[in-house]
Amino acid sequence: MRILTIILAIFIECNSVYAQSSFFTYYPSNTYEYSYSAIETLEGYFIITGLIQIPDGNSPEQAYTMKIEQSGEKISELIEPIAGDTTMNNVFIVAPPQEPNNYFLITNKFYLSQTGEYCQSVNLRRINDDLQIISSKSFLSNPNNYILPQAYSIVEDSVLYILSSAFLYLPNFQPIGWSVTKYNFEPDSLATYNYYPTYYSSVPFGLLFNPKSNSIKCFDGMGYLSTLVTNLNKNLNFINTASLPSLVTTACASYYTDSSYLLTGVVNNLLNVKQHLIIHKINSGDEVLKNLEYYNSQDTILYGGAVKNTVVIGDKIFVVGNYNVNPSQWPWQNSPTWIQITRIDSGLNIIDHHFYGGDAFYMPYNIIATSDGGALITGNRYDYHYPDIKKYHIFALKVNSEGLITEIPEDASWQISDAIVCPNPGNEYFDAIVGIQHPTSTLYVYDMNGKLVFKNKLNQVTSRIKTGSLPYGTYLYKFVSKNKVIGNGKWIKMRD
Repeated sequence: MRILTIILAIFIECNSVYAQSSFFTYYPSNTYEYSYSAIETLEGYFIITGLIQIPDGNSPEQAYTMKIEQSGEKISELIEPIAGDTTMNNVFIVAPPQEPNNYFLITNKFYLSQTGEYCQSVNLRRINDDLQIISSKSFLSNPNNYILPQAYSIVEDSVLYILSSAFLYLPNFQPIGWSVTKYNFEPDSLATYNYYPTYYSSVPFGLLFNPKSNSIKCFDGMGYLSTLVTNLNKNLNFINTASLPSLVTTACASYYTDSSYLLTGVVNNLLNVKQHLIIHKINSGDEVLKNLEYYNSQDTILYGGAVKNTVVIGDKIFVVGNYNVNPSQWPWQNSPTWIQITRIDSGLNIIDHHFYGGDAFYMPYNIIATSDGGALITGNRYDYHYPDIKKYHIFALKVNSEGLITEIPEDASWQISDAIVCPNPGNEYFDAIVGIQHPTSTLYVYDMNGKLVFKNKLNQVTSRIKTGSLPYGTYLYKFVSKNKVIGNGKWIKMRD
């Protein structure tokens, strides 16, 4: 009986640890908030970091940290406590492997000194699980020099490397290159490598440690230039530089195996296709082994998540994208986007697509693997239905290992779909976009009285539906595959 009780207790404990929670929520407030990174705690909570600002045009941006439950409910928050600090842009959170329930906030402080010089520092603040500041240490840059943390990597559980953009104030910020600095967890600054190209400004976006080559890999060069990877040893001495395929924007380098890594970003190199995603598998010698390039529709844009868009979970690769972007309306787009989660197998074959949102303008900024085999995506949300309120708020999307949310609240404004229509609003046509996991489906379109206007059988990912003969107005659509609704919503036909 005692053995049976022990076995039952172990079974219950294992199932509680690996039970997969899921949710999709955002955190409205009277302030302007922006998120950049997230981690999971040992207890299964999540900590999200970013910025907060009072939307008066004068208040400084301050570092912001928020802790949420496994269900997505906010527990507590920490706002930069020193009045007058201006924390510019990216704020990352790091979990030192040897310090359970302790974390570092990587922030940067920019201010005008009493002598009139612009000064800046990188700050490593140690916080505990309750978001209380334990200690803080600052590392000053030279006057009128400014560095902006972009990525980090922990090597051998004891050393932290931070990659930063480098700027010069002349009197405006001019990008000049990048630097990578090595820290221990005291923290102390141990070494720095600077890269300042002569003829162009370099944009850094990724930092990896590759155990096969025993090198620190620093990635830069978005915007139709070749992507460069600079290999340094662990003491930040130069080894070599290699050229990789060019990426337009939202690039990300991700660890894959001890002998390979993944490079994901936006390209624009297929005939008559707007910007879309590509993922490269590259060996430790910086040679491209294979790639996968995909888009949803030739007339719409698919961006990758801005800071971290790719993560490996088990034998699957999760890539998060931002679909239906209109760059000309940045940053206050007045039409919806979809958070697109694409799962890919080890052979770089697409398994499925899932779409979340459709009710606001979403910008995913980070994806992390979670202990239950799922993923957490965080980023920013703008409600274009209220164009006079120019504010972003943080969202959090937790999916299971299948890329799905298991329960949808009855009052949810957002949608989860395996099939959507774009552009929306539209005019002469829309593209019916169906996840690759549904090889056949049927699209039904109704008027607002519930009368069936037409139906189309679909047998491909993207099908163009001509709507020139329809009267202007709002329509309801529904996708059905194997007697199951896989997507539904409203489509608006607008006048020219």
